[in-house]
Amino acid sequence: MNRYLRAAAALAIACMALAIPAAAERASQAVLDAQRSVVRIVSYDPGAEDSWIGTGFVISQDEGYGTWVITNRHVVENDRGEEIPIYILLTDINGTKLPAAVYYIDSDDPTLDLVFALVEKGLENRKPLPLAPVETVNKGDRVYALGFPGVADDATDNGGLLPSRPDDVTLTSGVVSKTNAEYNGWKFIQSDVAINGGNSGGPMLDEDGAVIGINSFGMQAGGAPVGVNGAYWIDYIIDTCEQSDIPYTLAGVRPVANTAPDPTTARETTRKPEPITMPPPIPPAPFPWGIAAICALLLLVIIGVAMVLLLRKKKNAPAPAPASEAIAYGGAPAPAQRGVPCACGIVGTGGQFRELRFPVTGRVAIGRDPQRSHIVFDKTAAGVSGLHCEVRNDNGALQLTDLGSSYGTFLQSGKRLEANAPETLRPGDGFYLGARANGFQVY
Repeated sequence: MNRYLRAAAALAIACMALAIPAAAERASQAVLDAQRSVVRIVSYDPGAEDSWIGTGFVISQDEGYGTWVITNRHVVENDRGEEIPIYILLTDINGTKLPAAVYYIDSDDPTLDLVFALVEKGLENRKPLPLAPVETVNKGDRVYALGFPGVADDATDNGGLLPSRPDDVTLTSGVVSKTNAEYNGWKFIQSDVAINGGNSGGPMLDEDGAVIGINSFGMQAGGAPVGVNGAYWIDYIIDTCEQSDIPYTLAGVRPVANTAPDPTTARETTRKPEPITMPPPIPPAPFPWGIAAICALLLLVIIGVAMVLLLRKKKNAPAPAPASEAIAYGGAPAPAQRGVPCACGIVGTGGQFRELRFPVTGRVAIGRDPQRSHIVFDKTAAGVSGLHCEVRNDNGALQLTDLGSSYGTFLQSGKRLEANAPETLRPGDGFYLGARANGFQVY
């Protein structure tokens, strides 16, 4: 059956190719040559007996150290955020594997999904790619993504060997839709270039073959791509190379050489790139005192009405939130405790669960693993572990406990909870998982 499916897929692709106008622009030779600088990365977690695949690209040959390769942080870590061994494949999974050492850009901030990998020997014949700052990129520019997407491996009859030669690199193209998109405080280029699993860490190139970004994620709705894909600015790599004396080549400029630093002290930095300078604010207009007086009067009326309603509400016992307010849990929630009223629940304050309410009558686990969590985040949710934290109703009081998550559970104040140490929550208190977009508030 697989053979027929592959044949049907090949026929569909051929039909699509015939439908493309003959006048379609071909990628420049510089873009085509760049595939010689792209490598496949395989990481293996011996504890879980599981592996990940991703992409990287060469930025420099550092005499005395080796070859510097850029990739995504999530390619070199397991689901718990722990660093695991990584290898560069030169031919296929049964061929030559080169071990690589990982150097973090900002070890204190896991939200920047970028790392450096250093290969001591074996990549000397791979030409470094030139880097071009984002200021050279404009909305509407044609760009290209290179990498080893897993879906391409599945479409070939290779017996699971993961062909990893330069000629096996996949090239997709598209148009920049936004140059200064932002996620978790980090800038990325938004485009409609297809970025699939396995492409992570590969280069996004301009038409001259210079790297302008690092392919990192593709957004989906209902499990289907929506044409919104992100590549982190290459400026973060340029900035770190400058700070750590790592050689690199700026597009159109001679290579920037290092000064032979001590690799035990100069290879890792915890400083973020300088913030973008914003234009001076526009002077404020004269304050409209008349309008302010009217607004203040309306506010007093609203406060008075709210107080009357609140006093009336206190006379009646609070009713548990109806089950229809909560979406279906990924697993079966713990049963409610008999004789214990449901004092409150939690409501999403942002992201996937914004304004969705979840009554808490027993134990509610939160995470990305549908087998262990009741409130299940998408697999693409940044900062959320498989089993991240739990909220438990303890005789009418809510207890929040971090379950050993990778990126932490935080109160609204920014305080990070210690693992397995319950924290009492009161109505109005907020908390979030890894990033503030994954937030909830007690009601």
